[in-house]
Amino acid sequence: MRQWAFDQGQGVLLCCSSTRHRRFIDDLVSIMALPNGSRVRLRYGDDVCDPEVRRLGEVCEEVPKGTIALIAHVRFEEKDGQAKFLPLRIGEVVELRTEGSATFLEIGLRDFVEQPQGTEFVQSLLPLAALALPHKSPGAHKPIGYFCQRLKAGPALIRSSNTLCWERIATNFLAAIDGSNADFPFLFHIEVIRRRRHRLVPLRNGMLIAPAVAELEIHVRTLADKSSYGSIIQTPIGCLELRVDHPECRLSSGTRLPIDTTRNLLIARMATSVSLRPAYGAIVVTARRSDELATTTPAAPAEAPNTEGAAPPAAVPLKPVDQVIVELPILVGRPASRLLAAGLIALAVAAHAFDVDQFTEHKELVLLKAGLILIAALIALLLGMKPQGG
Repeated sequence: MRQWAFDQGQGVLLCCSSTRHRRFIDDLVSIMALPNGSRVRLRYGDDVCDPEVRRLGEVCEEVPKGTIALIAHVRFEEKDGQAKFLPLRIGEVVELRTEGSATFLEIGLRDFVEQPQGTEFVQSLLPLAALALPHKSPGAHKPIGYFCQRLKAGPALIRSSNTLCWERIATNFLAAIDGSNADFPFLFHIEVIRRRRHRLVPLRNGMLIAPAVAELEIHVRTLADKSSYGSIIQTPIGCLELRVDHPECRLSSGTRLPIDTTRNLLIARMATSVSLRPAYGAIVVTARRSDELATTTPAAPAEAPNTEGAAPPAAVPLKPVDQVIVELPILVGRPASRLLAAGLIALAVAAHAFDVDQFTEHKELVLLKAGLILIAALIALLLGMKPQGG
């Protein structure tokens, strides 16, 4: 059964991104990699952002609750300058701020989206755009049009969070960036699952809230671009490296995965403990392409100065991206730490409340007090009064 991405007549903020700069490809890989509930930050210059959106960010007003962002990738054909749009994901705008000539949006990621079979996304997008969509006229140094703008309504897109939908969108995205000036040969997606209950660990405020004293599994699925290796991968086209930068988390297995198949899955087991203070950190996934693919594109030879009426020189291709780092913030022990700290304080107060001088005739009370203090000390030693960090 189809689940439409937008309600009828719902306003949508279109957020486009391209691969003209390596920073943009980092953003796009993060958008494809992070689980639902994560947050990404996008930025737009004053020449490509809707003036109405910029004004809203300048006065620092609260973004209307439920404002939906549609994140899309746009690629410009070098021959005719036509733009090809690919929808990627929807999310909720949680923060909007304009600083100087740049507007920043923080978006809480939700499901992936795709157009229904037999339809073209750009055809449904054109009548909904209030301003000029990004395009590239012949001879232009850079694309023109508004990369960030309000739409009159949400286009007809299907939303989903299952693996098959992610694979279809990832395949189309890899094909769209293939041969661009900042391409990358594979994508990945992160999920954290609680082993005993086999449920996804929830995220709040863009942060993964891991349960204390639990065994978790970090699943990282991968999808490689076939155009990078042909029919068979003779040598790995890259690798994934996983680490957890957190004082209360320990990885026990599976921290590195070579990209030597079209699809693969890295499963790393992680154990969490509890301290008397909640601790912050991050799950860090580093994607590296192989040295054979990460070669520098030679610069174009120098040309004679342009004469009047001649076309401007073509932009020099950038070096392909050889590494992308994606971080998922994590917090361990917020409720449990406070409860245990309160319990220890209450236990210590209860033990101290006994006045031994008044109960010299009752030796069992003295033993009870000593036992309570001993238990409190043992619990404190087991939990460890570790500082917050990550």
